[in-house]
Amino acid sequence: MKRRWFIVLLALLSLGISAQERADSLGGKNGQSGLSGFSNYSGSCSDKPQTKFSPSQLILPGALVASGTAGLFQPVKQWKYELQDAVHSLGGQDKFPFEDYVQYVPGVAAISLDWLGVSAEHRTVDRLMLSATSYAVTAGLTWALLKRNVISIRPGIHYRYVATGNADAINPTDNPKYFNSFPSGHSATAFMGAELVRLEYGQEHPWIAVGAYAVATGVGVMRIYHDYHWFTDVIAGAGMGILGARIGWWLLPYEKRLFNSLFKNEITLRPTTNGYQTELALTISF
Repeated sequence: MKRRWFIVLLALLSLGISAQERADSLGGKNGQSGLSGFSNYSGSCSDKPQTKFSPSQLILPGALVASGTAGLFQPVKQWKYELQDAVHSLGGQDKFPFEDYVQYVPGVAAISLDWLGVSAEHRTVDRLMLSATSYAVTAGLTWALLKRNVISIRPGIHYRYVATGNADAINPTDNPKYFNSFPSGHSATAFMGAELVRLEYGQEHPWIAVGAYAVATGVGVMRIYHDYHWFTDVIAGAGMGILGARIGWWLLPYEKRLFNSLFKNEITLRPTTNGYQTELALTISF
């Protein structure tokens, strides 16, 4: 049983590492580093090579989502149940779900590493906009599109009710949160952040990207270990997160054009401190 769990861990880790491959269209620099990125948002919004859409960039997230979706059907469905049986025997369902917090670490890193001197592809304001868009897209795809429409019982609920012969005690209508296992929202959030880290910092600092994907992989592993998700839920969630990050990347030039058309002069975002408290000051010149 432990051997099966080790195979799951290796598979997820290989997923994270394989996602580090960078398409040729994702090169080049587009911004400044450091806290100076907080100011002077206005400027050129021409499409840079790294933000342009390429069909090849859909291959990885598409393959992950398709693989995860296969877990809703036989024979993969039976296989995921057998795999989860081995994981369930480890007793992780009673452990503290620290991934509830760790899922946000890659996303925070995507925004803030530049403040620590790690050169990024975009300025701070751009990264904030990019992260917000990516999160909105990922949440929309994961929650609004799939979780609310695909009926898939969570592993922990399966073992509590179905495996004990009490399946009639629950149903999707009265207990929707018990049947929204597909895909993993935590994994989607974590892998979205990891992909943003890769896109922003991976070209010059590849090991930072590997680290971000390792964290995201750990989040996925813990969702399985704690009986919140099947292995295929995590695979699909990873694909959704990567796709959401890339869509946010593609949309950034158009969002910048929109903001520049609305605010003709300058948008300034900078940190201020009195020695005891730190705040972000936003100034908009019309």
